[in-house]
Amino acid sequence: MNTKPLRRILASVLPVCLLVLLACNGSGNTDADGTEATLPPTEVQTEKADKGTLSIPFAKRDVLNPYLAESALNRQLTSLLYEGLFTTDSTFLAVPVLAAKATQENALEWVITLQEGRVFSDGTPVSAEDVLYSFTKAKASTRYKENLKYAKSLKLETPKASAATSNESVTPSTPAQLRLTVTQANAYLPADLDFPIVPNGSADAKKLTNTEAGYYFNEKSTPVGTGRYKLTKGADAFTLTPNPNYPDEAPGITSIQLIGVTSTEALPYGLEMGSYQFFYDDLTDGNIVRVTATTAKVPLTNFVFLGLHGWKAPFIDKKFRQAVAGAIDTKTLMNDAYRGYGEGVNAPFPPAWYGLPQGAAAPAHKSAALLTELGYSETDTNGIRSKKGGKPLTVKLLTNADNAFKSAAATSVKRQLKTIGIDIQINALPEAEYLAAIKAKNYDCYIGEVKLTPSLNLAPLLLDGGVATGGLNAWGPTSQAYLQMLKELLTPDAFVAVYQDEVPFLALGYRCGFAAISRSLTSRLECREADLFENISAWN
Repeated sequence: MNTKPLRRILASVLPVCLLVLLACNGSGNTDADGTEATLPPTEVQTEKADKGTLSIPFAKRDVLNPYLAESALNRQLTSLLYEGLFTTDSTFLAVPVLAAKATQENALEWVITLQEGRVFSDGTPVSAEDVLYSFTKAKASTRYKENLKYAKSLKLETPKASAATSNESVTPSTPAQLRLTVTQANAYLPADLDFPIVPNGSADAKKLTNTEAGYYFNEKSTPVGTGRYKLTKGADAFTLTPNPNYPDEAPGITSIQLIGVTSTEALPYGLEMGSYQFFYDDLTDGNIVRVTATTAKVPLTNFVFLGLHGWKAPFIDKKFRQAVAGAIDTKTLMNDAYRGYGEGVNAPFPPAWYGLPQGAAAPAHKSAALLTELGYSETDTNGIRSKKGGKPLTVKLLTNADNAFKSAAATSVKRQLKTIGIDIQINALPEAEYLAAIKAKNYDCYIGEVKLTPSLNLAPLLLDGGVATGGLNAWGPTSQAYLQMLKELLTPDAFVAVYQDEVPFLALGYRCGFAAISRSLTSRLECREADLFENISAWN
């Protein structure tokens, strides 16, 4: 193994962080650029896995139960063990998995038809009762409850018999149907029905302690699923082995050994040492780890935006908001500030979103002319504008000092807005103070980020009235247009036009995450946020 990257890592003094995944383009053998990090040698196991066996880290003090798992490590493994009614593809389009289809009967009701013939890894058929149970667990879970926030109820649909067969019972082969009632229309809702389907009553087990293997779970506390793998207890370790009842192509990796860890700080070090062959970092803290591996960017639904306090000057004036929007090159900002792990946008949707196949054009706002029209016609020696006899045009920008990406984004905004004569004063606060300041609306504008559901629901910004809507007219033209779009009464293009005119907030982009596999695997890495192991069937 090449130890030079390891020496670089151990010699550095920056902390290891986790952040987000973005566009997985299957680009293959490329080293990730980024910040090197100090890696404490905590409990890294250096045993090499047997030939043909893949090793993946997992949190041994957490469970693999998809509704109780708390660690990012164990949650990322659920796509190998479980499937939902739907998943999303690389364009964020809902793709049926255990559901055959979802039919919208009216704005607030859907009928979901289940796939026929699907069984769990133990051979038990998947039933409507299993889906109803899983829905209840998902609604109560930390991980999936936001996806189902507007889901009111899910009930078994009784098929209506025709007059000719009114005295006949429904045949066993009739596909099961469920009626989903929601409290808010959303034409894109099937994408949010990605919660894992487990057998009825199987996910209620609590964390176990002091098991003979030293783990906090066992096979009995881990529900079976319909995914590509199942959990198997070996002689001295837990492994994932192929699910014999999985209907698609058999995985190329026939055994995945789970390597238990109690800390995430040494994960890149473990990949370098060969303790395991896969590593994922969601880059949450804004720092990028450098490893020698086959890497990929993974598309995420983490939306980065510039929050604007639209209830006070200067952002209360729509023309001023338009001037700011016209002056900021979001593609440059996201590429530079997020060091290639972010992609700029001209609308509040990812560039790859199928709803805008051609993307959104940049707004045609003429920033300098708009500021002059607003009366900011004079400039000082530094080029900062002011009204006649007034103070320099200064705007306070709030950012998170603990996040390298957000800090760099604030610097980019400052640099770009200076070109049109706006002086930006950056107020960088520790994360807790930063969040408190946003909640108290103590800012002119701020670098914000919100995790959207798989359907890319913009409710946290436009409808819910939460922290992300602070200083924003949550029932203004953009919010009304978005409601119309969710009801399919307005096209996405038409919604974007309303958004670009009002500019209630400024969409900057979507963040990326980082995935890596050891170069001992002769495969390229393809992954999505919904499935980090998308092409594991080709790994070897």
